[in-house]
This record gives sequence, C-alpha cells and structure tokens, in this order.
Amino acid sequence: MAKQFKPEHLKHFRYVSWPMLSADGTKAAYVVKTSEEASGLHIPQVHWIDRATQADSALMAGTHAPVFLRDSSKMLCLSAESGEDQVWLYDLTDGSKQQLTHLRHGVKRFRVNGDETQLVFEAILWPEEVEEGIALTEMSPEEKSAWEEEIEWRPYEATELVCKMDEWYGMRKGEFEHIGVADIATGAARILPTGMASIYPAFSPDGKAVAFYGYPYHDARGNAVELFLYDLTTGEMTQLSEGLGICKDHCPIFTEDGAVITFAYQGMVGAPYRIDIADKAITPLMDDADDKITHGANPLITGRTENGASFAYAYAQEGYLYFLGARNSRTSICRVPLLGGPVELVQQAESDIQGFFRLPSGDVACAMGTLATPPEFCL
Repeated sequence: MAKQFKPEHLKHFRYVSWPMLSADGTKAAYVVKTSEEASGLHIPQVHWIDRATQADSALMAGTHAPVFLRDSSKMLCLSAESGEDQVWLYDLTDGSKQQLTHLRHGVKRFRVNGDETQLVFEAILWPEEVEEGIALTEMSPEEKSAWEEEIEWRPYEATELVCKMDEWYGMRKGEFEHIGVADIATGAARILPTGMASIYPAFSPDGKAVAFYGYPYHDARGNAVELFLYDLTTGEMTQLSEGLGICKDHCPIFTEDGAVITFAYQGMVGAPYRIDIADKAITPLMDDADDKITHGANPLITGRTENGASFAYAYAQEGYLYFLGARNSRTSICRVPLLGGPVELVQQAESDIQGFFRLPSGDVACAMGTLATPPEFCL
C-alpha cells in the first residue's frame, strides 16, 4: 500500500529553476531551493556542472541568479553572504569570490553589458538614502537593527490615486525601485536619476544605454509601466511606449538591428511587440491566429510548480525571438521572426518546459516539470 502524502513531506521537495549555460557550452548551472525547517523559508543555492566530467558542484547556500562570464570559469550571482542579496563574482577554478555591490538594502536583479565591464542593477531604496549618499553603502548590524525598528513605526503612504482605489496595491513607506550601474573591476557604482520607480533594466548591445520599465503616471494609470531608454553618457531619457500594457515580469530584449522587444498583455496572456528605437514604431510580432495557437508568450501559461525564476523567457537570436509558449496543452519553446511572421514550434518535451536558456548555437538548458511534479534540470 502506498504511503499517504502528508504536508510535512513538502519540506523534502527540491525546486529547480534558473537554467543557465556558459557561452562556450562547457558548463551549465541551475538553482535549487530547499526548505529550511528552522526559518520556514526556501533557501536557494547555485549548482554548476562541468559538462565534460558531469561533476556537479555547489556554491554556498543563499546564492541564486547565476550568470557565466565569457571566461566560463567565472560566474556572477546574487548572494546573501553579507546580509543582503549583493552581486558577487565567483572563480569556479579556485573557489575565490569577490563582492561587487554594496547596496543598502541589496540587489533585486542585474544584467551585464556586452564587454563585461559593467553591470546594471535594480534595488529598493528610499529617496532620502539616495539624497544623503548612503544608498550604495551596506548597513552594519547595528544600523540595520535601528533601521528596521524605524521602518516598523513609519506610517504607510497612499499618495497615488491607484493606491486609494486599491489600498493593498502600492502601499509603501516611502521606498521604490531604483536602477543603477556598477563597474565590475572597481565596484564603483551610481544610481541613475530616472525620476520614477524603475524596474527590469537591461544594457543596449553597445553598452551605452539602458532600457527599463518606469512608472510615469500619477493618476488611475499609476499601476502601468512604459518602456524607457536612458543614455549613460548624456543622461537623456526617452520614452518609447505609451499605453501598450507592458507585462512587468521580464527585461527588455534588444535586437541587433536597433529595436527593443517587449511583451504586452493581450487578454490574459503576453504578446511580443517590436519597438524601433529610431522612430518608436511599434509592430506586433504575432497575429490573432498565432496567438490562439501559442497562447502568447507569458511564462505562467500551464501548470507550474516552479519555485524560483529564470534568466529570461525569451531570447532574440539569429533573426528570431525564441520564447515559451503553450502548444498542445504544454509549455514549449517556440519562435517567431523578429520582423513578424508565423510562429514555429522549436522544442517540445513530454512535460512542461518551465524555464530555459538558449545559446545562439542552439544549445539549450531547461527546467522541466508538470503540475504534479517539481521541475528537473535538463540538458
């Protein structure tokens, strides 16, 4: 007789996410979240694999969001070793590591530019911290304790109309998302003065600009984001979209021919749109027929048991946008031409592909699972 499943068995589950490959394809990485009984939290940990020997190694507990550098022996990831999630550089050969960021409240996410000299990050900060020049300095344990006590007694603010319409959304104590850039060699960093809450930053291919989603509205549209481009040399900021209904769950994707791909809500799913930087022309990449077949490009399509995130759920490569779409009641890898055209099925598995990373060579790493089983890492 089969043993009866009990709630306490959940603590033994291992949740796999964030599949990743090195540029030369020699190494792979993924994140495993396991339950910590003492705290009741799920703790992430980066694992990496030498594909030649199949040896599986792990970084310290609390690491996540791994990204290989072109030298596949080096990896960037987020780690809470110093108390808050910061960007660290790991040498996988000798095990040495170096902390690159020192944000007061840690880093939420980051991206690296093409020549691997800078990273762009997103962080939660209070405006007064930026004004006083302390946003880029970590707190000591005593400072953190005092800060937590202060915030505990600070009143919530509901100054935006959208907050007054729905008090459970956007109620804050003065904090909001900021973006900034940091030098990988020296750690020197600065906050970009966008003048609004800013999320999901990404470098342009030449590294001279950053695309991000900002909250420019202070009316009933306060919950909506638009696509912006920030010039790192001049500080000039350009709004590229208006009223598109952009999904707030992915970084903008640059193409080689001077456009940005973003995803916007069409009904209950996300559809890809091409926005040309030069003239701000917006072109949908999928028509209604394709949308009915693939059900958009939103990663939360079919049954998901993933406990974690992925680097991205779409990649612009070789003239195509590769993305996760639903085909035959299953999440699969599809593609659509970057100039628009029919959607094609690229890779389908026996279970749902819940996350994937694709190299231009076509090499793919996936996290695959079903509604009833946690995902596994697959190459």
